[in-house]
Amino acid sequence: MPKPLWRKGLDRFTTAFWANRHVMWIWPKMKDWNEMKPVIRCAVAAWIGFVFLLIYPVEQAMGQAAFFALIVAFIAPPNLPFIQALEQIFFLFFFVGLAWAWVVLAGLCVNRARTGNYSQSRLQANQEKYAYLQETDPTQYGRRIIFEGSYIEAGPAIICGAFLGVGCAFYAWLKIHTQPAPFTFALVLGCVLMDVSLTIMHLFPYSYLTSICLTMQPMSIQLGLAVLCSIFVFPESVGSSFTRKMDGVLKPIMSATDDLKHLFDDVKQSRDQRLELDRSDSDPTVFGSDAASLEEDEKADKKRENLIKWAKTGACIREKFINSGAGLGPLKGQEHYLAKELAFSRYSGTDIQELFVPIQNVQLRSAGLSFFFDVLASAIQHTHLNSQAFNVADSRPVTPVSSRPASLHEERRSSKHVVSPLADDHHDRESSTPLGSPSEFAESDEHDIGRPDLSTRSHSYSLRKRLHLPFDWHRSSGSHGSPRTFSFGDKVASHTSLMDHLRKNQAPVGIFESMKYLEMERSQGGDVDHVTQEMELLAVAVEPLIEQLRASMGTASTWLSKANKDRSLYKAALSIVRSQAIKSKPAEEREEHRQSMKMLEARLNEFRTHDRLKIIEPYRHLLDPSHPPSDQFDYKKLKHRALFWGFLFSYHISEFSGAVLEVLQKQEALDELRPKASFWWPTISFTFTYFARKQAAGGEEGGDVSDDTDPGKHVVPKSEPLLGQAKRRDPDTMPFDSPLLNGLRYLDKGLAFWTKPEALFALKAGLLTVAVAAPAYVPNTAGFWYYNRALWCLVMAQLTLAVNSGDTIAAFLQRLQASFWGCLVGLVLWYISSGSGMGNRYGLGAVTAVAFIPLMSLRVLWGPGTPLVSILFTVSAGLVVGYSWINTSLFQATDVTYGWSTAWRRFVTVIIGTTAAMIVSQLPPVQSGKRQIRLSYSSTISQIGNVLCDVLSEMHDPHRQEEVPVRDKVLALKRKLAKLGARHATIGFEVSLRGMWPAARYQALQDVCVDLVGLLSQLNHVSADMPYVWKRAVLQRTRLSDSQFIGDLLAVISMCASALKSGTPLPQVTPGPLVERLFSQGYGLEVVSGRWDEDASLPKHVTVDVLESDEYLRYAISATCIFSIVRRFDRLLLVLKTIVGEEFHLDHLDMMERYA
Repeated sequence: MPKPLWRKGLDRFTTAFWANRHVMWIWPKMKDWNEMKPVIRCAVAAWIGFVFLLIYPVEQAMGQAAFFALIVAFIAPPNLPFIQALEQIFFLFFFVGLAWAWVVLAGLCVNRARTGNYSQSRLQANQEKYAYLQETDPTQYGRRIIFEGSYIEAGPAIICGAFLGVGCAFYAWLKIHTQPAPFTFALVLGCVLMDVSLTIMHLFPYSYLTSICLTMQPMSIQLGLAVLCSIFVFPESVGSSFTRKMDGVLKPIMSATDDLKHLFDDVKQSRDQRLELDRSDSDPTVFGSDAASLEEDEKADKKRENLIKWAKTGACIREKFINSGAGLGPLKGQEHYLAKELAFSRYSGTDIQELFVPIQNVQLRSAGLSFFFDVLASAIQHTHLNSQAFNVADSRPVTPVSSRPASLHEERRSSKHVVSPLADDHHDRESSTPLGSPSEFAESDEHDIGRPDLSTRSHSYSLRKRLHLPFDWHRSSGSHGSPRTFSFGDKVASHTSLMDHLRKNQAPVGIFESMKYLEMERSQGGDVDHVTQEMELLAVAVEPLIEQLRASMGTASTWLSKANKDRSLYKAALSIVRSQAIKSKPAEEREEHRQSMKMLEARLNEFRTHDRLKIIEPYRHLLDPSHPPSDQFDYKKLKHRALFWGFLFSYHISEFSGAVLEVLQKQEALDELRPKASFWWPTISFTFTYFARKQAAGGEEGGDVSDDTDPGKHVVPKSEPLLGQAKRRDPDTMPFDSPLLNGLRYLDKGLAFWTKPEALFALKAGLLTVAVAAPAYVPNTAGFWYYNRALWCLVMAQLTLAVNSGDTIAAFLQRLQASFWGCLVGLVLWYISSGSGMGNRYGLGAVTAVAFIPLMSLRVLWGPGTPLVSILFTVSAGLVVGYSWINTSLFQATDVTYGWSTAWRRFVTVIIGTTAAMIVSQLPPVQSGKRQIRLSYSSTISQIGNVLCDVLSEMHDPHRQEEVPVRDKVLALKRKLAKLGARHATIGFEVSLRGMWPAARYQALQDVCVDLVGLLSQLNHVSADMPYVWKRAVLQRTRLSDSQFIGDLLAVISMCASALKSGTPLPQVTPGPLVERLFSQGYGLEVVSGRWDEDASLPKHVTVDVLESDEYLRYAISATCIFSIVRRFDRLLLVLKTIVGEEFHLDHLDMMERYA
């Protein structure tokens, strides 16, 4: 029976609802009991704190700001493991205590400045105004007289304003300078404490140093509850949390490995189908007929379709491997807590730290597998230079289109089935096909090079005149019998796409590079059969290893999930009382783990010694020493790209499996070393010291707020540079001759602090604070300020202001949305529990007991966006409920009552405060986030160039040192790029009348930089164990031993960094594409060229033994990696051209001239 229409509509709505990014995170997290335990812990702590408010004596003891306990419960919930929660609470007390000391100092100054010379007329007017309260409510009468500003004096008011501005400015600078840090919330609460105290202290005619207790007291009670709940409500240790997160890193890798297995199963299935068709179509009677030709064409098309399908599947697998690295950041931030806690468990914090190292290696080695799929997809889909910002097809010039269809004979010839990996001799350029080039999958026009029709020819001539292109460029590119190539994708006439772009606001860039790149593709031939054959052989070779790899990763994941299952203190105490030994791990589990480890080790050894050699089977009959080739045999004409890709995957799957094996071995060693659970005592360390070391080591990622300063300014040399060492200079000054005068440069560097963005931000924050709080210091407006809770405006203004105007606008929008929905939820909770009355203790207790669990789920488990949204949402809901209850149960200190009165004032004050922050952020000097992120990427490109030089220097060094310095730089760059990527979301909010921010172009820039950093890391790792002579051979093959080519490469890097920093366009003609230079040397499978033979130990000709050697394997991987690096720099150049544009236009230049 078919479903009714309403049911289909409901199903579609349900599917769309759960697919929304704001909702899709809910069910996967809430069904995980390990994720819900911290939520329940936080909800219990918040609910107990709220129950204290419902008990009148406790509420009275907590004071008129008792509702602040509920705000603290949502700002700093105890969702972290105990030692981390305890440290967070320590920082809260430390920075709040520091603010308390600042307030006390301000109070002492106020007391000294108070003279009693306040306005008597205002005092008398207020006394007459509230005379009716003097008899009925003397306490309220005294409060009204004070908070109406009757005792305000100029001196105390100015002192309070000055202390408030300076204190909040310092905390704002510290917050922005140390983010992300464990004391961010402490700085926020410290600012709130100063806001509360320094906006009421001057109102009193006497010393009121205890004003800080208004917020300190409820905060202390709530934090005490947080500590108790961290101990007794689902307590969690850092070790348990850490092992669970390590398992979370392995899970997406396991999923990607499953997809990898399915991909190679599909490859094998396609191979079996092809072989079956070949056997069924072996009838010689139809060979050579038109039917046979069509059948051959269909087979070729099927192979091309398979390659495209495998490339797309590989792109999905690559995405999973890349996403698995997102879990390493939280683990790195939590790692140093492992040795700080007192724990009862089988494994100590140091043991888990040691296990984390091979877990990291597993994720890092998976990046190599993702690199293989990137190489494969780029070659098959012709995306070597393409990105989100640039497409070669959109920038290539016209090519005349044939008016006649290709004949059947020509179609058959273009897709001829090639069995041997020996290249065709009809074009000498095939012999110089470099590693990883797109030539074998060159994108061609869907037409012949033959004579065009008249309309197309006239259209092409017109376009060439507009672009000032040489009239006969296509003749040079299509002449001399250049072989035709095929296209894997949908074919669109290039002249149409280019004309469409010319009609847009911005003309296409990179035309010169695109023409050269397409000429390189056009001059090469394609060979689908060879690539398909290598993929099929690779599938057969790796199938046993991948099958065992999946099982072994499951074993490692199971070990992590059960690592803390036997840490029950109750069972341990019971065993001691009964004089029994604490149970060890079950022998069955250990034996299963040991067998999985041994099977993986055996499979890996089998793969390294035998299976990986299956991919060279097509070359054995050509390179067999028992059948020496003739003198005319050219090794360079052996097609090698697909073989090198096979080597690439074989190496990385071997390294990946070795990393998984290392994890299993470490787990087995820990089981041997720690047979029973025991107590582990903490080691004393200070987070302040750790954080200082982290800031010093990762300065590249934490100092982005200063990337917009001139790197030539304030240069203070640390030491005298060595002879020949590259050193930056200040272009405007020279060092003094006197060492004493040179010390003045440090003074200049200190004064330059006030020109940095964070210093200007702190100054703005202080001025904003004083401006918004100014009505509290004026007698005419002090009462209005206090009774309408304008304090909330001040808090919102301080928390909304950011360094960049775009971030401030984004925070403005996020706070408005979160506060609106939070106030709405708070209203619903209040009126459900109290109806139309003034509050019901039992109703509030019951409603909040249920509601705090989903509220804390949003606060702790919030998936999309920033934590700011979840914090503001839950704090607004808690504020409406808590403040309404205080006003109805204790006393009404302001004009705000309960329910709707509290909610609308809360939302209005949020609007006022955030609007004030947004206005101040637009006042000069305005810190542009667009400029800042542009300069940050400029410095990133320069740092990538430095890492490249470090890697090449180590490869040129016959006495290589450790790769740790390069590894640290690479990790710092990865963290910096991740931070830059997160800032893309808010840059678009920056107001500009000149146009929109090119988000896609900068995203393409980030992608290229991430790829370059990963490739440099892989090259550094692969070349570490290569003999020096083989490294020299790789450098010679890739021209990285040629100072001229290296100069061009570094010139491109320098041009890109300088152009992005200054915003100036790049030259229209550049050294790019750099990959073109690699075509000049045709090595093929050979190791050395005839023009270079440095060491006799290198083979002059490739044999089967050479192909089977580990040295040649690393040689091929390094060459592939370097070739991909050069391609990424070509892509970087084109992406930068889309951002900054081009200049130095040249007419009638022969762009087809090739480099020597």
